[in-house]
Amino acid sequence: MKYLFENFLHDKKVYNLNEAFYKKLLESITHQIVEPFFKKSFANGQKIYDEHIFSAKINDRLVQIIQKEPSHDKPFLKIMTKKWEDKTDMLIVTLELSNLIKGELKRLLHSWFVEKASEDVVKNYFAKPLSAKNYTNFSPSSAIHQVAEPTTDYETGKKEQD
Repeated sequence: MKYLFENFLHDKKVYNLNEAFYKKLLESITHQIVEPFFKKSFANGQKIYDEHIFSAKINDRLVQIIQKEPSHDKPFLKIMTKKWEDKTDMLIVTLELSNLIKGELKRLLHSWFVEKASEDVVKNYFAKPLSAKNYTNFSPSSAIHQVAEPTTDYETGKKEQD
């Protein structure tokens, strides 16, 4: 499996290219200028290089993309939705970025931002097996994606998403 930007957490140049990839992807989907929503620097101005690779607020919706370093035989894409500050719909995407996942991510972001799909529609759609229509040499075992299951926050005892 070919992963994209594999060394992004260890190479600042690769990280910056990876970050630019998400910005351009969202701009191509929404036809809007996209700027990162969450601050990616320390108080002293030094840039933070971590898995929270990109975020954006477009109109009344947010996305936070968390990219993991490849560590699985099959790339994955997990989604979770929640309210940010109790008012803004937020989609949290955790993934290992590959060519296969890139197509699924594009469909997901289009559904979320352009089609304004509800949280339930997005979760139900992405609970289905990955589509093979846009891929060559695809088999259903080539990737895994899922809706994140609730977990317990042990400090509050409340059920929360990962």
